[in-house]
Amino acid sequence: MILAGSPSISGASLLGLMLITSDVLKAGQIGKLERFINPLKIRIMNRQEAIAVAMKYGLEEEVNYYMDHGYSPEAALSEWDIL
Repeated sequence: MILAGSPSISGASLLGLMLITSDVLKAGQIGKLERFINPLKIRIMNRQEAIAVAMKYGLEEEVNYYMDHGYSPEAALSEWDIL
């Protein structure tokens, strides 16, 4: 049962992440923080990289349109089954 005014699960998770991050930064253990946040070493694509990939398939205008309307570069490419 969740009581009115009690923190939600996502709020509690966010608070926990903030506390862990704070402790790791204080201890100077940036490598541990990186492994905790991004364990799969996923590389985030920028807009220019997404357009370059889309150009290979002739979809640069379409992908650019999606990014102009709030999609991340990865999501815009995924809409056209490129990723």
